[in-house]
Amino acid sequence: MKRKLGPVRKPGTREGLARAQAEAALRRKMEAEGGTIVIDARITVEQAGSRLIAHLEALGRKPTTMNTYRSLLRTHIATHLEGELDRQRPEDVEAMIAAMADAARGRS
Repeated sequence: MKRKLGPVRKPGTREGLARAQAEAALRRKMEAEGGTIVIDARITVEQAGSRLIAHLEALGRKPTTMNTYRSLLRTHIATHLEGELDRQRPEDVEAMIAAMADAARGRS
């Protein structure tokens, strides 16, 4: 959702919001509205990936691109990052990337 916070400051003038002022106003507005999103159920990495793929498909990505995404999800992401999405750590993602790089170099 886009909301206008105020006019953009034109260079050399004092009218309108500078970037830092706009960011501060946005933070205040977000805090006031309580912008916390609550997820009813925990989802797995594979479910999140499937939702992302469905979203990208709805945006009109090419069929070959979508096939590549599905393959990557099935062969790499879902096998390396098993379990709930919120339980994944940066180290898990880094290990997956290293394993993919090794496989690409033929060191599986």
